[in-house]
Amino acid sequence: MMHRLLIGRCLSALATALIPTTLTLAVLRVGGDGGELGIVLASELVPLLVLLPVGGVLADRVRPGRLALAADLVRCLSQAAIAVELLLGMNRLLDLALLSAVSGAAIAFGSPAVPRLVIAVVPGRTGCG
Repeated sequence: MMHRLLIGRCLSALATALIPTTLTLAVLRVGGDGGELGIVLASELVPLLVLLPVGGVLADRVRPGRLALAADLVRCLSQAAIAVELLLGMNRLLDLALLSAVSGAAIAFGSPAVPRLVIAVVPGRTGCG
């Protein structure tokens, strides 16, 4: 269980770190300026910040494994849709912004569940130390 969690969290963190760079290159590729880039990047950040407290409350009430998995699946689908759009050369800024917002919302719901997952797989201490 610990190895699966480690691999899953590493892949999730990698995707989270790479998507802003990918979106930046995509916006600049279609001739977008700094304002359009800001809108697309803020489209992920605003839902993340607004929904993070809601995600924290939900993480206390739902099994953390299911919540993290559902959030990662939603984020995976939104990022796959971004990839398909970029590969097909469609590059519509509104689509990129909406898919980024979905990704940000998924991060907000999944992130609070991670500490409970880690606690669940790490063996407890035995003895007095």
